[in-house]
Amino acid sequence: MKSVAQVYPIPGGGVQGYVHALSQGLSRIDPMLEIDHLIVGSHSNLPKGISDRKKVRHFSFSHRSELEHTLLEDCVNPNAEADFRRFLDEVQPDLVHFHDLTKVGASLIGIAHDRRIPTVLTLHDHWFICPRSFLLRRDLTLCDGPNEGSACHACFSMEGNDRQDILRDSMFRYQYMHIVLMKKVDKIIAVSDYMRRLMMREGIPEEKISLIYPALDDPEVHVEQRISSMPLKVGYIGAVSPHKGVHVLMDAFRDLDDTKAQLHIYGTLDTLYQSSLRALDASNIFFHGAYNSEDLTAIFSSLDVVVLPSVCPDNSPLVVQEALRHGIPVIGSLIGGIPEYIQDDFGALFEAGNSRELKEILVQLTNEPAILQRWKRNIPKLGTVDSLAREIYGIYESLMPSDKKPLVNPDHIRLLGSHDRGYLRNPFIPYQLIGIYRLFRSIGVERIAIFGSGALGRKVAEHIRYNGFRPAAFLDNDAKKHGQVLDGVRIISPDLLQTSAGIDFEAIFIVSDWEADILEQLRKMNLLMPIIGLYSYEPQNGDGREPGK
Repeated sequence: MKSVAQVYPIPGGGVQGYVHALSQGLSRIDPMLEIDHLIVGSHSNLPKGISDRKKVRHFSFSHRSELEHTLLEDCVNPNAEADFRRFLDEVQPDLVHFHDLTKVGASLIGIAHDRRIPTVLTLHDHWFICPRSFLLRRDLTLCDGPNEGSACHACFSMEGNDRQDILRDSMFRYQYMHIVLMKKVDKIIAVSDYMRRLMMREGIPEEKISLIYPALDDPEVHVEQRISSMPLKVGYIGAVSPHKGVHVLMDAFRDLDDTKAQLHIYGTLDTLYQSSLRALDASNIFFHGAYNSEDLTAIFSSLDVVVLPSVCPDNSPLVVQEALRHGIPVIGSLIGGIPEYIQDDFGALFEAGNSRELKEILVQLTNEPAILQRWKRNIPKLGTVDSLAREIYGIYESLMPSDKKPLVNPDHIRLLGSHDRGYLRNPFIPYQLIGIYRLFRSIGVERIAIFGSGALGRKVAEHIRYNGFRPAAFLDNDAKKHGQVLDGVRIISPDLLQTSAGIDFEAIFIVSDWEADILEQLRKMNLLMPIIGLYSYEPQNGDGREPGK
């Protein structure tokens, strides 16, 4: 194994940190391993410590605006597919490890798999079974499950929308994602037992899923512990958004004595959420705004305990590990993968969304400071990145094929012409006609000369008439046919094209197995009209222009 490609977004929150740590660990295990990062976003946002590694390269590609994104583009995004194919051609990785495909489409996994490149997928959230990623309904209540995709349409249907279309798309999305997971992914990594069990419930075989808990690059950080005294300093660190339950935490602080407890909130605030939080604000709640990873040691050294109040089933929030490795206990919601990281002897759990239960825990801590000290003493030793990397590296090696030689050397393609793609005739021709008609309409062509008066030419003449165009003439090199009339359309000699006599058409459409010779014949005439070959036509850059025109 010489190279591995990691696919993920920038910025990507916890996913970005996970891939960063994994890359560092893999590089220590195999210094010769080349790690290529295919990112959705800007290189300027690369995490510190990745961009300067000698064996790490970065590529990026853009994606369509979220204003245009559809449920079906979660499955297939043609622009991203083209960029990904170019990436694979250039890098030629031995394995591709996917982490997040929300903006580029799940079909990228199939592209790698169909090239016989082993594929690994780490499930960081619920995106493969939930288009909204967090298993929260439109009204922010907890979703029971996708029910084969039939439950998903309610999150996207609006008054006036065609609900049947959205239902069809959401069910198709679910089925497509399931096929990708079953047939195109070679190994799935779950970062919590919650996610492992959830995917098994959705029909993924147990043997296909490996449970590997994430780790941070520095397993332990020795910080100057705050000398605990009143007030108790409680921290929230992460995205300040509704699904993270910050409103639950703030509600728990209502009526708490200012001299006994303070809440310090670190993270970027979703402005849509701002008015709801403003109604819960109190004198002992402080917002500190966005932070960088370099700020974490100072932040944790100022806190006594961290609260993770998520109201969605968080899979494996890295902030829990961040806090524990800094020696700070964590109180968390009893939901998703959170309980797997918090035990009674070094933290506490409460019912997700239950601010009263959370408040009781906080009041107990203010009344019994010894509990907090006991929690701090009992924080366990965390897993290391090197251990994580060794497990994943072992998966990589187990998937390596014994023979990676391509089945067909692609060099032979240079010996063929574009018209040779049409050798199958059907089903090639019907889809060619759709694209060619689109081109004719875009350039205002109505009257068309069909070069080729054989059986296929006659069928196409009838077809274009049905689609609103006018077959104005047949062109044919067989002199015996000149002057004949087929279905009301006269057959003329191509020589007349140079005289302009009787020319009553705006484009020439070649419908003949002799297409390559006819194209050359017409090009020598330097005609000032579009010339389209049925077999060789290929839209260029999406603008519908015929190659060479």
